[in-house]
Amino acid sequence: MAAFGLIRAFDALIIILASHDQMALTSGSNPGMFVYQDLPPDPGYFGVIINWDGQWYEYIAAEGYPGAGAAGTATGSNPDPYWAWAFPPLFPMAVRAVMLMSGLSMPVAATALNLLFGAAAMIVFYRLVERTGGVALGVSAVLLTSCFIGAPILQMAYSESLALLLLVSTLWAIEGRHYLSAASLTALLAFTRLITVPLTVVCALLFASIAWRRGARLSRRDALGLAAVGVIGIVGIWLWSGMAAHLQSTSAAASKRTSSGSMLNLGWFGHSVRDGNWPFAVTLAILVLILFAISRNRWTDDWPHTLRSWLWVYPTFLLAATGMSGGILRYLALCPSVALLPAASRGIFTPRNRVLVVTAACVLGLALQVYYIDKFLVVSPGTFMP
Repeated sequence: MAAFGLIRAFDALIIILASHDQMALTSGSNPGMFVYQDLPPDPGYFGVIINWDGQWYEYIAAEGYPGAGAAGTATGSNPDPYWAWAFPPLFPMAVRAVMLMSGLSMPVAATALNLLFGAAAMIVFYRLVERTGGVALGVSAVLLTSCFIGAPILQMAYSESLALLLLVSTLWAIEGRHYLSAASLTALLAFTRLITVPLTVVCALLFASIAWRRGARLSRRDALGLAAVGVIGIVGIWLWSGMAAHLQSTSAAASKRTSSGSMLNLGWFGHSVRDGNWPFAVTLAILVLILFAISRNRWTDDWPHTLRSWLWVYPTFLLAATGMSGGILRYLALCPSVALLPAASRGIFTPRNRVLVVTAACVLGLALQVYYIDKFLVVSPGTFMP
């Protein structure tokens, strides 16, 4: 947890320095970006962390979700407030509760919550990995996840910190066969980030693994427990969108804001194929196969089963269900298995050399975080949307 705090402090310093390059943000100043709160140039740390989707989360935390007749009341280059329904409620409502109870501003409340969520996630993640891989691998897991290129998003006014906490807690509960807890956590995750479908695949793979090891003697408890978590994972992708459609009482056009039908476009794979860029599509498929091979290799024998599966299942889900954009870097912040890859060296390196590899990966990760903050999180000419 101390390492996580120090790295977040390092990122805070980089954000403060990089904020000098941020331009003023006003309604309509940056096409494609919603602006709820106008920001001056060089807005400092608390201005940068509410960039991009942070503006939507601030809108929801401050005003709640729009009801009927709210069209046109929001500001920004896209003035339709019904886009707020695309953001699941658990994180912004938690921030709203802290704001109401403490009187803190949204950026401060979001920072405090996300640092707590992130620290708790590191503790749970350490326990998850340490259970099978020992202390050294557990420490490596925390360091590598904290130094991952997309990790600065964990202190932005985004839902990733809470989602990471719920995700690793779910994996920990599944590994410990605490299926009621796993099912409850999966349901909460469905109201934080729409990433529950991969958990269904993880449960199916674990089911198959247990059945293979025990033959036909798979216990009823394991079968029913994994099935329950898997069903919630599938249903979870529609839980928020269905509830939002019911609560909106608006036009059909507004309900599309929360539709999960965009997954039918097959994300990066579909975009590449439709553009005729078959080499890129094949490259993506090969990348997934490499991750799958690593997950089945002896290099990751000391990883928890669920974490090995998540290594290739979640990236496959991202490539098939998200649009082609730089946002993939922050989405991968919810794939700690990828961050842990430099430590996937069982039987290859000596313990001492493994430490050197992890250290080098952390240094490289911190350097990439500086680039990520400057080019993705800070809004200036030539930046990319995270």
